[in-house]
Amino acid sequence: MGVGWRFFRGKGVIELTERTREELFEEYSRLEEEETKLFLKVQTCEECVGGILGQLYRHGDKIDLLTVEDVLTLVHNKELEFRTELLHLQIHKMMVSFRHSKATGKNRPLEDRDEE
Repeated sequence: MGVGWRFFRGKGVIELTERTREELFEEYSRLEEEETKLFLKVQTCEECVGGILGQLYRHGDKIDLLTVEDVLTLVHNKELEFRTELLHLQIHKMMVSFRHSKATGKNRPLEDRDEE
């Protein structure tokens, strides 16, 4: 790893250092996998909220509304955590993509390279 700079934002740290094209591509691929997992986590939270709201609609007079609200708030807050983590990951991923494009002399996203 060469000389670089980093900045801190929330829990995440984005570090920019001199790396080879191969290292950047490997990191980009790893970040894409993490991004896919985070999208699934967000989607799962959305499905849980929808399911709970559906139960509230069907059985609203048989369940405790305050408890349902507490559970929905917990799931919603977890979804927000995942979305924030996803945002930071996407920032990092775009910086890796930018660095890769500079290393290859092509200033365009990695996913556009497959069209050649």
